[in-house]
Amino acid sequence: MLIKRYPKKKKQKQASVPKQDPASINIPLKLTIEENKKYIQEYLDYTSDLGERWLTFNCKKALLMYFVPFMDSVKLNEHVIKLMLLEKEGDPKEVIQIGSVNESQDLHEIITLLCCGGAILFLEDTPILYVIDATLPASREVSQAIDEKVVRGSHEGFVENLDKNINLMRQRFLDGSLMVKYLEVGTISRTRVAVLYLKGISNPEYYEEVFRRLESIDVDAVESGSIIEEALENSPFSPFPQPLNTERPDRVMGNLLEGRITIMTAGNSSTIVAPSCFFTFYQSPEDYNTRSLYGSFFRLLRIFSFFVAISLPALYIATISFHYELIPVDLILTVKSNHSYQ
Repeated sequence: MLIKRYPKKKKQKQASVPKQDPASINIPLKLTIEENKKYIQEYLDYTSDLGERWLTFNCKKALLMYFVPFMDSVKLNEHVIKLMLLEKEGDPKEVIQIGSVNESQDLHEIITLLCCGGAILFLEDTPILYVIDATLPASREVSQAIDEKVVRGSHEGFVENLDKNINLMRQRFLDGSLMVKYLEVGTISRTRVAVLYLKGISNPEYYEEVFRRLESIDVDAVESGSIIEEALENSPFSPFPQPLNTERPDRVMGNLLEGRITIMTAGNSSTIVAPSCFFTFYQSPEDYNTRSLYGSFFRLLRIFSFFVAISLPALYIATISFHYELIPVDLILTVKSNHSYQ
C-alpha cells in the first residue's frame, strides 16, 4: 500500500534538538557516554525495547545499547559481556570473540546500525565506538516451495531472509558471473532490495532501466513486492500480470541464463523476474529438468490448451444460440431438453 504524504504545517522553532533523518546528515559523537545515550533515546522517543548494560573496561565506564528483540542473548552474554568482565582491559576488537566488530564515529551511522540489529559499545573518553553483530536470526530455514511443487528437480524454495536467498543463487553460479547490486527502498522502512543479473548475458539496458525505476520509487515503506512490481510495469492499468513471480531458485536460474533480471526484496519469499512475455508464464519449473523436446512439447501443449479453453466455450454458445442448424436434430433436442430442466 502506498502511503500518501501530506504537506506539513509550519511550526515555530523550538529550543529542543530537532529530529533529523540520520540518513541525510552526519552527526559527530558527543563528549560523554551520557550525552550520546540521551541523544539516541530522544531520537528514538524513549522506545521501550531499547536495552542497555553498563560495564567497566580498561578502568573506564562502558555502555552497551541494543534492541532487545534483535539480540541473541546467549551470543551477547558469552562472547561480549562475559569476556569483557574477565579480561577487563585490552583492545575491544581483540577481546570480543564475535564475527563482526566495526568502528564508527558518526551518530547517524550508529542509529542506522542500531536499527538494523547491531549492539553499540560506548567507552568513556574514547572518540570512537564499536558496532557488534550479535543479531538473532529471525527467519525460517530453507524448505520446499509451497506454491510451485515439482516431482523432478530441486525442492528448495526462497525464504524471507535476503542473504539466504542470494546464497541459494550463489551456489548455482560458481564462475563469478552472478552480479548483485543492493538498493534501499522506502524512506522509513529502508527495505533492502537486491538486483541480480549475469555479467555478459543480461542486456545492460535492462538492468540500468531496472535501477532507474527502483531508484525513482518514493514511498514511506515497502510492505510487499507489489510496490516493486508497480515500478516495473509498463502498463499499470493492465489486468494481466507483467513481471513473473516465483519462489524457486532453479526457475530464477533458468531465467537469468536467458538474460532476464531478478529482483529480491528483504522479508519476501517471492522473487520478481523481468522482463517477462506471454510465453514466460506457460513455462513450468519442471521444464528445466526434462529433455528439451519434452519440455518444448509440454509448453506448446499448455499454450494450445489455453486457446482451446477460451475458444471452445464461445464456439459452443454461438452454435447453440445462433447457428443451431449446424447441429443434428437429435442432439439439439437433447441439449434443449437439458436446458429446460435447469
